[in-house]
Amino acid sequence: MVEDKTIKKHSFSFVFYELNFQFEISSIIEFLKKTNFTKGQQLSTFVANNQIIEEQELYQFKQNIFSFISDFTINVLKKEKFSFLGSWFQAYCQGDFHDCHTHGNTSNQYSLLLYIQASELSSPTIFYPPGHPYLHEFGEIKIQPVKNKILIFPSCIPHTACPNKDDQRIIFSANFQVS
Repeated sequence: MVEDKTIKKHSFSFVFYELNFQFEISSIIEFLKKTNFTKGQQLSTFVANNQIIEEQELYQFKQNIFSFISDFTINVLKKEKFSFLGSWFQAYCQGDFHDCHTHGNTSNQYSLLLYIQASELSSPTIFYPPGHPYLHEFGEIKIQPVKNKILIFPSCIPHTACPNKDDQRIIFSANFQVS
């Protein structure tokens, strides 16, 4: 009898992307000054309007974001098209945070986070490997907010925003599906 001593190695890999978005966001700041936010762990438009990108005043922003995501979908993900599932803004005051969460659980769903406003004191976004909080030994990745930085990641990746140390942290978030 021949013994099979072959060892097979298997692993899971999740990739997320960090890049700069070149778009003047002063019109977005003006829009946000007139926007009603709901207070939870942070100020958010999610409850009142989780399709904020459809607001007429954000038309040019929407065109730029859609063009950016279309290029990303085709050139990076090697998919043909995408569709938006939801979008919102969040503003963080001092001490505000966002508990560990995910945005979805399917392989074709991605999330986008764009830092609209941030300072050196703005809290980082911390990403954890799938399985968190049940698996701890695989570390974390901290991303420091910088104005116009975009993060795109599979919606199933757990992430959090630590308690904020300024009143400058404003983000645009969105979920989209690719096919």
